[in-house]
Amino acid sequence: MYLAVLALLVMEIMLNKSRGQQLALLIGIILVLFTVEREKIRKLIPVAISGIMLLLFLALFTDITDSVLNRELNLSCRDVIWKELFSTAMNTPFFGRGAGSSAGFEAYCKAVDVTYTHAHSVYLAIFLYTGLIGVILALGLTFQTVIAGIKSGQDKDLFWVIIIIYGFVAFLPNGDALVSRPNERWMLFWIPAAFIASRQRPNTLL
Repeated sequence: MYLAVLALLVMEIMLNKSRGQQLALLIGIILVLFTVEREKIRKLIPVAISGIMLLLFLALFTDITDSVLNRELNLSCRDVIWKELFSTAMNTPFFGRGAGSSAGFEAYCKAVDVTYTHAHSVYLAIFLYTGLIGVILALGLTFQTVIAGIKSGQDKDLFWVIIIIYGFVAFLPNGDALVSRPNERWMLFWIPAAFIASRQRPNTLL
């Protein structure tokens, strides 16, 4: 059952052609390999074989190889978007424009003839709307949660730490808010953070 769900997740990440998510997945796999106990590594062999077969299937029957390898360093208009966003954010660098306010910028990408007002980065969006204060709080919460999960010594918490790191990498070039209504960001940050926090003693949370 778990392998089936994992296979669907990997297939979705590969087919949506998001290199940010693909990089996050690769980092997550590497972290799993380094954190799994040696005697349990053998149990990962079927997973590795299944993953290789899945990748071969995608390479043979989809255009995923061209999509991943031939896009070079094309940022898909993000360079234009982030330049305009940063210019706007610097007008209110410390406290931002305010949560819920308008983006305040329009980024026209000539390559696709589209005008964007979406940040295309969770952490740049935090900088835009809540300034350096918001970025410091968001990064502080993320790093403190990761450290607490590692120090707890529980395998389950290490799993949640890997999920948070995956989310952190995936959010850098995608998304528009960390605090939001229930969506995928809850699965990649808030729920793992809640599980880790639930096992901490009150005096260790600070």
